[in-house]
Amino acid sequence: MARCQRFGPGRRGELLCLTTVLTARRCGLRLSGQLQMALTQRSRISLADLRDPSRFPKSDYIEHLYRIILQREPDTDGLQGYSRREDTQNLFREFLGSREFKEISRNTAYFSGRTISRPKILLFGAYGNGNIGDAIQAISLLRVIRSIRQDLEIWACSQLPCQFPFPFEYVLPSKHIYNVSLLNQFDLMIIGGGGLLSHPHEPLTSEEWQRSIDVPVSLFGIGAERQVAHECKTLIKKALYVSGRDESSLRALRRFRSDVQFVPDPVLADPHYCSWSTTKRNGLTVDRNRLWIIKNATDIHTHKLARMIDQDKDQICFIEPFLDFPLLDIFPTAHPIHFIDDLISLIDQSAVVISMRYHGCILALLRNKPVVGLFEQKSLELLLRYNLAPFF
Repeated sequence: MARCQRFGPGRRGELLCLTTVLTARRCGLRLSGQLQMALTQRSRISLADLRDPSRFPKSDYIEHLYRIILQREPDTDGLQGYSRREDTQNLFREFLGSREFKEISRNTAYFSGRTISRPKILLFGAYGNGNIGDAIQAISLLRVIRSIRQDLEIWACSQLPCQFPFPFEYVLPSKHIYNVSLLNQFDLMIIGGGGLLSHPHEPLTSEEWQRSIDVPVSLFGIGAERQVAHECKTLIKKALYVSGRDESSLRALRRFRSDVQFVPDPVLADPHYCSWSTTKRNGLTVDRNRLWIIKNATDIHTHKLARMIDQDKDQICFIEPFLDFPLLDIFPTAHPIHFIDDLISLIDQSAVVISMRYHGCILALLRNKPVVGLFEQKSLELLLRYNLAPFF
């Protein structure tokens, strides 16, 4: 621990912020160029175009009614029934009057028929898994994109149910990630960050889903593991752009294509979390106690921690409450953290951060705090990249 305390905040933290922000900006500019290319290549049929059925072959027209008005693939019975009808000119009005249309058009994600059309990006990740480190990925990506282009409409979706910080009217309900017709109305889907290919995440591992989506895809700053990446190889190969957040992820992804780039975790590249001050932050006096960011790990790790932590002097918290609450049995003074501002406040008041969580290490670095990473391989790779391996 003495070794860690000699690593103080200062120029290293500032350079880390600048380096990661510039890296993310370069990658964001590359994504912007790919978005423009995708926009020029894609043709769109509007809702108004469907008023005149004579513009299309009958079978194509009926499929367009389903995909554009109802935003889903046609069912077999409906397709056959409508194909037998002679009054094709009445179908447009019937679809607009259907109960199904009235239900889906209440949602802000109903894009058909808009008078103002902006390029639309969908962010997809494990933002709703209840872990603060994953929850703040979407808002960090939003800030990076907004710093480059202001004219985009940016949505976020997680297949998992927990809330995450993002403009609520642009959060796509989780079930819609399976609605391929809706997804294909976006101009770009950015999958990331987080360890989305380190552990199985539906629907990314579904071969049928991977083949069905036509929207241009970017895998951005993700964590990957060999077996899960293999299950997602179709998605990796068809993506416009692929980047990994660390060396082990790059190795897993490069088994399927050679042009994989390094991009830091989106939170690490978010200047919003950078602290340029080394004394006082937000009016808070800097404390001299240690902050432990712990997780509900194996018994051997928990008992090791219990011997190292001074529960009378040290601050203790956990950032995935629904999994970590049992830790209160051993660490009754630990704080469950649901909001990023609360975690930042604890970090700012500490002398050193000792973290079992990857994003605990990231945020400590960005807040110019000495940090020790515990147990996780991705935390070791993070510290190695920035010449801080002795602090693992």
